[in-house]
Amino acid sequence: MKKREKSIKTHLFMSVFLVLFITTLLVGWVTFYLSVQSLESAAIDALQYQAEFRKTRIQQLFDEQKQWMVEISNGIGFQHGIKKIARNYQVHGAESKAYQFEATQFRDSYQSVLSLQGVDDLFLVTKDGELAFSLQEKMDSEVGLLLTEEGFYGKSILSELLKQVLDAEEFSVSKYGYLDLLEMSTVLMAIPIAVEGVASSGEMEAVLVRPFSLERLDDLLNDSLGLGNSGDIVVAQKRVLGNGAVFIGGHRKTDLSRQTQTCRALIISYPERFPMLQALNRKAGSGKVLNSICIPIYAVWDWLPDLEWAVVVRQDQEEILATVAEVRNQLLTIFPFVLIGLFFLTKRISMVLVNPLMQLTQHIKAGSKEQFTNTRVEEINELSNALYQKEQSLIKATQSKDEFLASMSHELRTPLSSIIGNSELIAEKTDNPEIEELIRSVEVAGRGQLALVNDILDMSKIESGKFTVEEQPYSLTRLLQDIEQMFSVPVKDAGLELVVEQQNHEEYMLIGDVQRIRQILINLTGNAIKFTEIGTIEFRTERWKDHLLFTVKDSGIGMSPGVQEKLFSRFEQADGSISRRFGGSGLGLYISLNLAEMMGGTIDASSREGEGSIFQLILPYQRSELKEKRAYDRGEKFSAIDEKFSGKVLIAEDTPELQLLERRILENMGLDVTTANDGKVAVQLATGQAFDVIFMDMQMPVMDGIEATKVLRSEDNQTPIVALTANVMEKHREQFTEAGCDAFLGKPIDKQELRRVLKKFLG
Repeated sequence: MKKREKSIKTHLFMSVFLVLFITTLLVGWVTFYLSVQSLESAAIDALQYQAEFRKTRIQQLFDEQKQWMVEISNGIGFQHGIKKIARNYQVHGAESKAYQFEATQFRDSYQSVLSLQGVDDLFLVTKDGELAFSLQEKMDSEVGLLLTEEGFYGKSILSELLKQVLDAEEFSVSKYGYLDLLEMSTVLMAIPIAVEGVASSGEMEAVLVRPFSLERLDDLLNDSLGLGNSGDIVVAQKRVLGNGAVFIGGHRKTDLSRQTQTCRALIISYPERFPMLQALNRKAGSGKVLNSICIPIYAVWDWLPDLEWAVVVRQDQEEILATVAEVRNQLLTIFPFVLIGLFFLTKRISMVLVNPLMQLTQHIKAGSKEQFTNTRVEEINELSNALYQKEQSLIKATQSKDEFLASMSHELRTPLSSIIGNSELIAEKTDNPEIEELIRSVEVAGRGQLALVNDILDMSKIESGKFTVEEQPYSLTRLLQDIEQMFSVPVKDAGLELVVEQQNHEEYMLIGDVQRIRQILINLTGNAIKFTEIGTIEFRTERWKDHLLFTVKDSGIGMSPGVQEKLFSRFEQADGSISRRFGGSGLGLYISLNLAEMMGGTIDASSREGEGSIFQLILPYQRSELKEKRAYDRGEKFSAIDEKFSGKVLIAEDTPELQLLERRILENMGLDVTTANDGKVAVQLATGQAFDVIFMDMQMPVMDGIEATKVLRSEDNQTPIVALTANVMEKHREQFTEAGCDAFLGKPIDKQELRRVLKKFLG
């Protein structure tokens, strides 16, 4: 299937628009992608900073409190006081005055100081796990209780811490958890104490316990400055029993009730996508991950080994990319305007590139011979220069061809004029049938050569675009009678019958180029006679709707479908045997179809091998306002042959045999003939004598016919001048008309045309 053609402007517009559109999308996507990457990188850096800051502060807080525990336990006064309490508790008991005195004195000495240092409470626990002292008086009722796993409060972070300190005999930190003793969740710090007078010197007899200061930790974790609206700092530790995490403090903003079954399955299948699980596995990292309800976030995670805490600093992806999303939405909003801008930009580019090319195309179509170099596109100007040079070369080649054809036509028509003309004269004067048959053969051969010359000239004019049709009123009846008269002898010689039928008898003359119509009909009829051995040639005219139909039907050899496909091509015959058997150049039908199409019509052909052919010339039906002057009956159609004229004519002809032939033809028509051998003599004779008509050959020595005609017209000589020449090309006719000729006759002379000319000027 043939693709639908589009103009170069459409192709260029679509291509440029597509390129710009894709480029815009690509640039937009790359910009958006780079913006996201840049924003992600900046967000990770910011979270990394926040994580390092929080991690450092937590570590500092831990180190400060650890250092305080070490320093305070080693202080002489504090150590002396706490040891007295432990010794009196173990020796005298919690109800003794000695214990009460030491406990009260210690509170009075250190409670205010410790409170200023952020120490809300201190516990002293014996190595057996009994609560020996609490800095807060409200806890005095609990003194003496057993705090081990088997004690009053059972297993707790405190009981685990006591066991850890007793086993390691060094500073230790508990897990985070809820402590029933304090009725709160906390982290405990403990350091061993050696009590003098109770056991051997230096042996650990008690444990000093301090709750970790979570208020300062809460302040640190609840400060989301720099983390936007969705930012969060999460600190957690592994559960002692089972899987999962224990979150420290109230710092978790995620609502776990929104966690779906799918999200739970995702946590199990891909734990590496969840930062808290990574941190609890003692791994540090950063990137785009998911929170506990599977919402995309950016996070930084790390592990605090001293506290065995996992720290995660996170912020929602949606908030971080909000700026980019806003830019994206703005881009989507202005995208239609961008498209409109691209449309007009593309149109502008297309106009800049295509308009010069279109101007050049129009310039070429107009057939201008001037060079086209007024564009702003260098390549178009170069193309114009190249085309101009090519055009000049083609013009020169065409001129050379025309000159060659004109020369060959003249050289061929001159002897053909003598052959055909003298053959006609001899045939008219002889009564010997054998001689007449020989002479007719010579005439037919000459006319065959003349037809070939005419076909070549017509083909040249058609292909060069110089062929024109001239529409004038004509008599259809007269045309048919001319055809019948022309072919009456050839049909009779071929042993055939010619039947002419005019179904549409016209009251008015028709409009058309009768010479070209006659040429087509002669060609079609001639072919019908050539390819028919026996039978009838039918020639019929009719009117069908708005068309005039000429039908030529024969009973000849017919044609195969393959032959009909190439019937109207140049130099094509049915097959090789046809040209050998019947002759012909293969130009007749090609020229006839072109002539028909120039007149707004066409030629149809149908045929079967062995059954003959039908050719139909179809032309627009155009009626003039002129009525037919008179009816032409069959008995009068040849009467013009014997028509006589009177008058004096001058023939300017340089070829002696043609001069003699033309004299005889005109004298046989009753005219008084004077001859001149060149244009100069013709001017002298026409100036000195009066002639009714001058027949002027155009190509003569001394002075040619064109110059002679101009001289006569310059001298106001108004005698009708008829160009009688073998130069029959259109450009020659134009030259003859411009010189002052009143009519034109080509060589060989057509006697019917000659009679029409004589009748026009001699009446």
